[in-house]
Amino acid sequence: MKVFHLHSTHSASRRTHDLRHTFASTALAEGVPISEVSRWLGHESITTTVDLYGHLVPEASKRARTALDNAFASALGSA
Repeated sequence: MKVFHLHSTHSASRRTHDLRHTFASTALAEGVPISEVSRWLGHESITTTVDLYGHLVPEASKRARTALDNAFASALGSA
């Protein structure tokens, strides 16, 4: 995870952006759903959040595949 260092040479706007990015990166790394991160950041659309931070949750695809595999295995086992 990339951590941004705040320096006095950055503008206030840049520091705010760094804090937002650090929050989003940390929250996603800790497993907070991207929909919740989107809400906290105040993005009008979750698409914005996914476009900016989706690369930080590559394991989400694996979790989705695992969940589907488990659901199908359970359904086939009870048939």
